[in-house]
Amino acid sequence: MADAYTQNGELAISKAQDIYLQAEKCRLLFSTYLKMFQLPTPYRWHVLNNECRFLTWARTLGVFDHKSIRLDRRLRFSHDFKELFMLMLSVLEEGLEQTLLRHPPINTVVENDAAMFAITGAISRLERLVPMIQIHESPVAREALLIRRRIAREWGDKYAPYVSQLIQRLFPGAEPTLRAQLTLSILYRRGRLIHHLLTSDRLQYEMGTENANPGASRSQQQGITGGIFSYPPVCPDPPEPAHGESDVQCPYCLDNIIFPLWETKEEKRARWLSHLKADLQPYVCLSAECRHFLMYFSTVEEWKGHMESHDADWFQNIHSTRWSCPFCNDSSTCFLTKGDLEDHLIHDEATSHPGRACWNTLTVERSVVPKRRNRDCCPLCNEELTTDTPSERPHRLYTHIIDHLDELAWVSIYWWNVESYKRIGVSVNSTDSVDVQGGNPQHRCSGAGRSQGQCMKRKLNFETKAASQANSS
Repeated sequence: MADAYTQNGELAISKAQDIYLQAEKCRLLFSTYLKMFQLPTPYRWHVLNNECRFLTWARTLGVFDHKSIRLDRRLRFSHDFKELFMLMLSVLEEGLEQTLLRHPPINTVVENDAAMFAITGAISRLERLVPMIQIHESPVAREALLIRRRIAREWGDKYAPYVSQLIQRLFPGAEPTLRAQLTLSILYRRGRLIHHLLTSDRLQYEMGTENANPGASRSQQQGITGGIFSYPPVCPDPPEPAHGESDVQCPYCLDNIIFPLWETKEEKRARWLSHLKADLQPYVCLSAECRHFLMYFSTVEEWKGHMESHDADWFQNIHSTRWSCPFCNDSSTCFLTKGDLEDHLIHDEATSHPGRACWNTLTVERSVVPKRRNRDCCPLCNEELTTDTPSERPHRLYTHIIDHLDELAWVSIYWWNVESYKRIGVSVNSTDSVDVQGGNPQHRCSGAGRSQGQCMKRKLNFETKAASQANSS
């Protein structure tokens, strides 16, 4: 391990080969500072506090564990993550070196010290990477990666251009980044359902049944037609059990659903809707902060709590507020989130960027470019909800957006029989319930205050040929 100082008094800046060595350098620099400066000053207290945070971070991720299980080995195939850790550790190292070489006077305001800003900021970013690594190493993350690869590989299929065109026509006034996030959320939801089908244990039985009766799938496939994409789609009716039976297979997850024989039609539909929402998770986070790892929820309550955790006024701010780089000459260099701007200042090597000592948290805070929507404006369709009393409008706006998300969730299962046959080679269910264009039109509207006439007024038809031509032009 290199010493903290070289012969000429300058701190050694060696290129560590891995996270372990880089983190070990930072641990040594923390220890060196605390031994050299033992006077109980606010500055020393901040260094000590940051050392505790650093050691907690390292212990949580196993940075100093045995080489067979430490973080370096677990990230040996994840070069992007490793690069992020190395970059943040190098920022931390630089801040500690500056603290050792040019220790500020006792009366220095800690918050305005560039070295302390670098130390605190680097550790904060390292801490923010902890849940990302935990997610990355989970089965859910591996599944998400497979689904995203499937979406990228199959973007040329006619369904994906349909969804993109649909979102553009439905929400022409929405921010382009929000439209892109909505499109991806629909494609990802569909990809997740297909992935679960392909990996389902029940699928082997279904395929065996179809192979034993090869005429069944062919006859069903011959009856499948497509070509017109209607909006709003219809919530599919519950699948019907065989006569005298109470259980039936869900066409989307292949699980059995039990409908007690004594249940009324309304009770059966409520049970089906609850099961369907658990499968589809229709309520997706709309914040730009979750655009890289989409968050889905089965219930309105969970979704609402998550959205408000981003911002109490998220209606007005999502995908509209920007963060402008204070140093780039190009005024269009704006970012969706504060974190994106900080990443730009640290990671992007622009000639106009000053050293890290020349900017701090206040610099970033002052770079916000507010662009708030009206309080009662839907961020998706830009409709102004001014018919209710002011106290009722927030609830009405939530209901309005929930209706949008419900309808977009049904789009995820459009042409489901065609899709399941194409991917799997069998038709998972022959009932009409898988056609989201069929069924009772009254099920299109789920929110209060939305009549069938209002929904039908927004109906859009997309013919296959026209959509293909529009996509190719």
